[in-house]
Amino acid sequence: MFPVSHCPTCKHPIALRDNVPVLSFLLLRGKCRYCSARIPTRVPIIEAGTAVLFAVAVAKFGLSVEAAVILVSIGLLLVIAIIDLDTQYILYILVAPGTIIALAPFPWGPGSEWSIGEAYI
Repeated sequence: MFPVSHCPTCKHPIALRDNVPVLSFLLLRGKCRYCSARIPTRVPIIEAGTAVLFAVAVAKFGLSVEAAVILVSIGLLLVIAIIDLDTQYILYILVAPGTIIALAPFPWGPGSEWSIGEAYI
């Protein structure tokens, strides 16, 4: 099972009421409820940016399979980018499934505009 959200300083689990994107950061004034350690400003920026990207994707594609693939791709790419910024290491366990999910809706067979081999025939 995945570990619960926790304060990186005191390791105290974050309660559900304190885990609402952006709003919790504002209500807690950017500090942990338990140890008063500062929460990085990038956290609400990433949360708000993700919400904007998701809203734009849904506005463009509606509630569709394409939108679902794009939302998963956005989420994975953001996670990969943030981990890369912190560690300068990209986790293959995220890239491999992300690639499969991103490419799954494209028809690759003969007669498709995405077909690779036809241009050389």
